[in-house]
Amino acid sequence: MQLSYRGVHYHYQPTPVDLVDSGISGRYRGQKVNFTYPRHVPLPQPVVELTYRGVTYRTTASGGVEPVALTDRNTVSVGQTVPLPLASQVRRLTNNGVIEVHRQNIQRRLQHRIEVAKTNGDESLLRQLEHEMQLFI
Repeated sequence: MQLSYRGVHYHYQPTPVDLVDSGISGRYRGQKVNFTYPRHVPLPQPVVELTYRGVTYRTTASGGVEPVALTDRNTVSVGQTVPLPLASQVRRLTNNGVIEVHRQNIQRRLQHRIEVAKTNGDESLLRQLEHEMQLFI
């Protein structure tokens, strides 16, 4: 079906729907009307790979579920890096001194805010910032 909206022409192909007679009839403006309802409305489902309690599975477009073979996910090629578990990553970052660098950045930012509060003469903010700085020392 060729349609047009604001001068733009496009082709519309309606999805065929299988209708079933409901057995109910009536009259509308003097005409006999038979009411129908759709037998099944197809609703496409997303296809995604999910994990539940460590078991990986994949959903299908029809709404079904299929298992994912171990060879599909857990293969490692030569030269490919395998990510470390989170605990190992945290330990490695802690050993590299990231926490100390973060702490120094916070202290530097607080010191800058204290200097700005002094130049503006805001005594209340100055006391709060100095108290916060004491918590870091």
